[in-house]
Amino acid sequence: MEQFKMNGDKLEKLKLLAKSMRKNILRQVFVANSGHAGGALSMVELLVSIFEHHATYYPEMGLPPVVISKGHAAACLYAWLVEQGRQPREELDKYRMLGSPFQGHVKPPTNETPGIPGFYPSGSLTHGLSLASGTAIAKRLDNPENPLPVFCILSDTEMQGGQIWEATKQIAFHELSHLTVLCDDNGFGNDCETSKTLDVGNLVDCWSSCGWNVITVDDGHDVEALLFSLWWAKFHRDEPSLDRRLIPSGVHLKMISQKRPTIIVARTIKGKGISLMENNNHFHGAPPDKEQFMEACRELGIGDEEKDEIFREREKRAREESLKLFPREKAPRAAPAEAILELMREGDDRLVVIAPELAISTRASKIREAFPERVYNFGVQEPHAMDAVAGLAFSGKTPIIMTFTNFVLLRTVDQIFQNIAPFGKNMLIVGTQDGLLQDGMSATPYNHYAIARSFYNSIVLAPADYNEAKALTREALLTPGYKFLFVAREEMPLVFEENVRCKIGINKTWDPRTEKWQDRTETGWLANLSKDANIIVAGSPYTWFAIEAAKDLYKTHALDVGVINLSTIKPLDKETLRAVFHTARKLLVVEKHSPYGGIYSAICEYIQDERTTDLEISHLPEKEWVGQSGTPDMLMRHYGLDKESIKKFILEKVLEK
Repeated sequence: MEQFKMNGDKLEKLKLLAKSMRKNILRQVFVANSGHAGGALSMVELLVSIFEHHATYYPEMGLPPVVISKGHAAACLYAWLVEQGRQPREELDKYRMLGSPFQGHVKPPTNETPGIPGFYPSGSLTHGLSLASGTAIAKRLDNPENPLPVFCILSDTEMQGGQIWEATKQIAFHELSHLTVLCDDNGFGNDCETSKTLDVGNLVDCWSSCGWNVITVDDGHDVEALLFSLWWAKFHRDEPSLDRRLIPSGVHLKMISQKRPTIIVARTIKGKGISLMENNNHFHGAPPDKEQFMEACRELGIGDEEKDEIFREREKRAREESLKLFPREKAPRAAPAEAILELMREGDDRLVVIAPELAISTRASKIREAFPERVYNFGVQEPHAMDAVAGLAFSGKTPIIMTFTNFVLLRTVDQIFQNIAPFGKNMLIVGTQDGLLQDGMSATPYNHYAIARSFYNSIVLAPADYNEAKALTREALLTPGYKFLFVAREEMPLVFEENVRCKIGINKTWDPRTEKWQDRTETGWLANLSKDANIIVAGSPYTWFAIEAAKDLYKTHALDVGVINLSTIKPLDKETLRAVFHTARKLLVVEKHSPYGGIYSAICEYIQDERTTDLEISHLPEKEWVGQSGTPDMLMRHYGLDKESIKKFILEKVLEK
């Protein structure tokens, strides 16, 4: 095999391609006013090199199998696809928009949602290498003698996760030598430097000890060095046979065997190419403002005509997404941290917070500022973190684990099943980001109530607003047993007063005639139950939507429609529900959840137990769904969870003959 050669003209073209991709990334996040710029910018040359390498050696095979495990950097892939004419340029301005294939994370299309055909699903972190393993096995089965190469891009932060190392050992053991990993080693995670959340140590030693060939590239933005490394990984040259003078500067080889897979650890700069973003973790998930955008344009050479066009597209996008269905007041995700802080300051020294990465997003970082010895950031290690929570509980502490709803629940089912549910120790499992999000499918839960309800003796809470979330957090930490608390990310309307009193297992009802909340412990409650229909709802802003819909129906149609705030989903407040069922026979359940296993299922199960057969119960949304990117308001309208959808549905059900 001839030695590696790099054509100078080709190298210059690839550098220009990388610069154009950076312009496209900047455009996407600025027009959308959201997205992950930092990690997309650090990944540019890795993606350019993979596609160039594949086109060189497999020109007849189309696009290579590439798994982008750090899927939040999707804007980088979209930038490349547009530059290659594989996606329309106008899609750049629809990044993270409802209906666009340019979703918040890389996704192929589904029956319900758009996506990029031919690519693998990505996100949440640590899944990608396992997907790549399965793909590599499939390619070996297709062609045992010369399987098609498979590529996977990992972030350095996700190497904190155990699934990565399970896959690493398995891939080496099965000698999937046609699989090459490129690590975007930019040194940062969501919260801060990776080494400050959980230092994974020397990556060369870690991977080589697992049986991998390791190539280190000191400058992960050097396309020539990356292409050499990919050439080396493909042909598995014995190190002694190579004229070492041909190795590009800054490339270091640690070879184990031609039969083993290879990882290329590329030392990159987060935000590369835009000085104000470089190594500035603010831009992990935040777009530039207008002044910062202008500065970035000057650096990237974006001319006045293109800048004006981008500003026009941003304004157009803002108009198209101007729908605001609810007032922005206080973010429920901030409430648990505030309540925990208050209890710590009051002297509860049993409380310990475990934050698997995302401490800034969940506001656990505020607790850490005041009580640094009581907050532990475990990095991207939710299963391990959940078992540590169990260990704390068995040791007499009251642990709280806080991260996104999908991560705190879906990634930890076995840990909860084995070590938490049977024993009922006191702890709180907080899932934030329980909403419809521009991040899309990866971060949008739709079956969390079902899973949480199914655990033995669990308590499941879904507060209606910030004030109830804060009150329920206090109540939960002072109540025996393990509890799930799901709260929304965005600023949401308030439906309760600041010092609302809450009791787990007692749900409040709202009367459109008095426009007041009551519960069954209060005098006169039974007489104020609504007669025409009731909306059973949980979470924010859906409780607010239900109240506003009921107000309008009372004023315009004289319909007496009550609202039951089912903030305790389990255990059901059977006494309240029994009275409600005997007062009004039509029920509408509104929940950001699948029709299966959530509140609707819980109510149906209870109705069956009560042998109540003359109730008419309906559910919004009316069918199964999965998450996709879009503004919360646009998504709520799309799924039929807004005030107008509730009103329309109630009118159809109550007034139908």
